[in-house]
Amino acid sequence: MGRQRPPGRKTTEQRERFVNAYIETLCAAEAARRSGYSPHTAKSQGSRLLREPDVRALINARLEESAMPAREVLARLSEHARIDMGEMLTPGGSLDLCKMADRTNSRKVKKLRVGDDGATTVEMHDAQAALVRLAEYYGLLKRGIELTGKDGGPVQVEIAEKIKAAVEADQADRQAVEGRLAALLAARSGVDLALQAQHDSARASAGGNGGNGGNGGNGHK
Repeated sequence: MGRQRPPGRKTTEQRERFVNAYIETLCAAEAARRSGYSPHTAKSQGSRLLREPDVRALINARLEESAMPAREVLARLSEHARIDMGEMLTPGGSLDLCKMADRTNSRKVKKLRVGDDGATTVEMHDAQAALVRLAEYYGLLKRGIELTGKDGGPVQVEIAEKIKAAVEADQADRQAVEGRLAALLAARSGVDLALQAQHDSARASAGGNGGNGGNGGNGHK
């Protein structure tokens, strides 16, 4: 009698293949196709698998295992910052592909292309950019300006508050002056109207008296 497989073993193996393919492609549908699911249902199966807690846990664990630790990131940036093309050249100044194929040097190469004419074009990682990133990490570059007060304390705002108070007081005085000017103008306008009324009344009275005098003289004749 043959040895029986534990229940669900096929499914477990298929899920492991899915996890491996997903870490490689980061595409759920493609990972499902590579792990044996039908191409017609690969998209829905991949989406379903990513929602399952055990699959997500396995993916996260694999990613943590393959993730580059911070120390290695700094070491790789340091390699890029120390790029020296002289290490990959022959004594005659030609590109030495054997030296470039060395593990340490190959990590410094960003892009390598062989043209139709057989000429090799090499693009290295930017050493200056790597230096800037390292300098930022170690706090050697300050992107912003930090203002502090005495002995590193907070900036005193007394001067600003005094200036603000002075401006507000000046605005209040200006409003008071404008109010007084408006009152004076109104009073002057009232006086002008009263004087005009008195003048008109006087002229009317003088005109009436003159008319009466003329009539009296004619009566004597």
